[in-house]
Amino acid sequence: STYQSMKVASDAKSIEEKRVQERKKALIVLMIRHLCDNGYVESAERLQTESKISLQDVDAADNIDMINIVQEYEDYYELRFQRKPKLTRKVGAGDK
Repeated sequence: STYQSMKVASDAKSIEEKRVQERKKALIVLMIRHLCDNGYVESAERLQTESKISLQDVDAADNIDMINIVQEYEDYYELRFQRKPKLTRKVGAGDK
């Protein structure tokens, strides 16, 4: 029925929204861990305060960090497109 198809679509949207929020939270956790591991303690504390996510409650899983994620992405991208990905760009005076 139409009601069932609407319910299924709504549930799928809700599940996807939850997945996006979980991904965002995981990324913040990884950023906080990266900041701490690289000596940016004040920045990490500020991010924890602003995001209301604390490494005392949740931390990065074993064997995962931002450096490994970037490296794996670079490897994947190079394998798929036969070139290194461009992760940053120079910002000129007109771009600011």
